[in-house]
Amino acid sequence: KDGKHLELVSKYYDLFRATLGLPVVPGKTVVRLPLNGNNQKTTTWYEELEFSRNMSENQAALLKQKQTSSKGKTKTTVVATEEVPKFGNYYHPKIGNHPWIDRVYVAKHPCNSDPYCLVLVQDKVNESGFADACRKLEEAANSFTKKAGYPKNALLIVNVIGSGDRTRAQSGLTWPSILIRSLDEVRQFYSVNFADMVWFARERHLLSE
Repeated sequence: KDGKHLELVSKYYDLFRATLGLPVVPGKTVVRLPLNGNNQKTTTWYEELEFSRNMSENQAALLKQKQTSSKGKTKTTVVATEEVPKFGNYYHPKIGNHPWIDRVYVAKHPCNSDPYCLVLVQDKVNESGFADACRKLEEAANSFTKKAGYPKNALLIVNVIGSGDRTRAQSGLTWPSILIRSLDEVRQFYSVNFADMVWFARERHLLSE
């Protein structure tokens, strides 16, 4: 329930910022560019990304599990659904076990010939899930950006509260990313009121263990 609390608070924070015309990346937040990977933009480009001012929530699934059988063995793979993310839709899939991502939306750069960027988010309140969140977001970005009709740019937001600032799994990311782990990073990304609600989800999770 604490993970779901984090998802909901983070979603409403995004939608609130969208209505105010604020950028996707808050002012004090650090966008990390991979040394080798799929980045063709500058840090400033990501910092200038904008929400749609008319954002509406969409609960459709963007990924699904598919089972195939061969020689008596069943293999499960993750494939994209027919739903293609559109600028103006905020995807928060209704199904609880949605593969790889918790939230997705398309951001837009105001002055660029290649303006669209997929923003992919994983939300967790358990620090042990950090490496798994990085892996799943990487797989989602690799899968989505290869499909026709999808933006070819991606920004990953690893929203794993409480995982601290000494994590290493982010070194395997080949896409630009934002890490929200420690209390300092929570306060850099979220406004004062939202930061308190986000950190509360982490504290309540610790009390329930």
